[in-house]
Amino acid sequence: MTIRELVLIKHSMQDLALKVEQAIELNELGTKGDEMVHPEVAKIILAFKEATDKIAARIQKLIDAGLNAETLDALKAEVATLNALGTDPENPIPPNV
Repeated sequence: MTIRELVLIKHSMQDLALKVEQAIELNELGTKGDEMVHPEVAKIILAFKEATDKIAARIQKLIDAGLNAETLDALKAEVATLNALGTDPENPIPPNV
């Protein structure tokens, strides 16, 4: 078994575990799962998902280009930007969250 095959098996197992966890969580929701969330919450969640998809696409493009010195530097810059956003002292997470 190669390391690549090992990683693929690991990810397959993680995917399966996530599907099981999702099925359990959805089952536990019962009829409450059909209740609507506040429209503004839905709007924010969808915007966050779109932004996350775009970030993932940028990172995937860098990986697809091949991990050479140039793309590694670009990838490090992407990570640094995300870390900076997550720890911006000018835009802290409200204390009551």
